[in-house]
Amino acid sequence: MSVTHDWRGEAAAVPVKYRDDKFPYIDDTDLTVVYEDLYRNRERGRVIYVSGRLVVDGKVVFKRVPPVVAILENAQIVQTEKGTLVLRYAPGASVYVLEVPSGFRGDAIVSVEKPCITTTILRSQRGSLGEVAHVWVNGGNCKVRYKITGRTGTAGYEYLPRIFGENLEGEIVLQDGRVSVIFDEDAERILSE
Repeated sequence: MSVTHDWRGEAAAVPVKYRDDKFPYIDDTDLTVVYEDLYRNRERGRVIYVSGRLVVDGKVVFKRVPPVVAILENAQIVQTEKGTLVLRYAPGASVYVLEVPSGFRGDAIVSVEKPCITTTILRSQRGSLGEVAHVWVNGGNCKVRYKITGRTGTAGYEYLPRIFGENLEGEIVLQDGRVSVIFDEDAERILSE
């Protein structure tokens, strides 16, 4: 079984902060793609520096693509030799962000077939309440395997099996302007025959 969506969605505006009053950056804890109400209390994430050309009215605006993707146009993500992440201005390019949240007190495990950058957000200082994985992909067309652990019976987490399947394991496919969350490969294969 799978869920497929087109590239139409609402905006996710991430506030820009400044280091030393001149270097703009975002904190990936402020980027929520899947379910905003549940994940607003994110504690520890990753700083990502941003080109000033991507800042609009003090924010970087991503387009949400339900259920698990956000896109930033005219941008490319790079990692410096020292590991610093930078969203640089690149006309015509796009950065896709896939979000995989864990259940309550669980983990979000992802593996990717295409070179990308993965960041992890902890929902408490040590991550004991769970985590959220962000997969940053330049361009499109990639596959991401995911496995979600943790409780989904806790209030607010009941949506996870609807988006990611009852087993909370599967694949997210970005291809030709569409996103598919495939969580039952046998059913998907039978339906496509």
